[in-house]
Amino acid sequence: MIVKKFVTSSLSNNNYIVIDEDSREAILIDCSGEIDDILAYIEQQGANLKYILLTHGHFDHILGLNQLSNALVQKAYVHKDDKFLLDNINDFMDFIHFHHVVAPKINHFLDENTDLSLGKDPIQIISTPGHTPGCVCFLIQNYLFSGDTMFYQNHGRTDLPQSDEKKMQDSLQKLLINLPEDTNVLPGHGPQTTIRDERIFYRTIKK
Repeated sequence: MIVKKFVTSSLSNNNYIVIDEDSREAILIDCSGEIDDILAYIEQQGANLKYILLTHGHFDHILGLNQLSNALVQKAYVHKDDKFLLDNINDFMDFIHFHHVVAPKINHFLDENTDLSLGKDPIQIISTPGHTPGCVCFLIQNYLFSGDTMFYQNHGRTDLPQSDEKKMQDSLQKLLINLPEDTNVLPGHGPQTTIRDERIFYRTIKK
């Protein structure tokens, strides 16, 4: 499996291309920008984009969709509990004092029971509310694409509308307890980490 990170937008979002080397199927996890470079990389790898999977509905993870053709946007999925963020995107933009934007037209909504795969590998969808109600992580082999749930020694903001610190802590514990320690954690911002290192970090800060 090939994993390639693209750091995009003024907020330094991590977008990830994941390619199955046998089937040449590819997925894009989050879609912030640098679309030409991302699509060029997929073409260079001789891969075909199967899905665009969005870890949540905040503007900085989805607005790159507006640079794509309608056919490619039809490959995009976001959790059903974040649909309201798209429907009311400019309420959030007002809250953070950013200019108004046009929300992309996403037609596919997922939850933990949605059946997705990359080549022969299942894509496990893990619901991790806290940063938003519909935050999810995607687990493929031993790679966890954690969006704005788990960062390196940190987590996503919970001081935003519809955020919830208690749910965030529950979601972090869900990941730390249930995933193998050698799981690679690839977050939506910042450097990657592992479940092992995050277990050590959280044990340390609780002392």
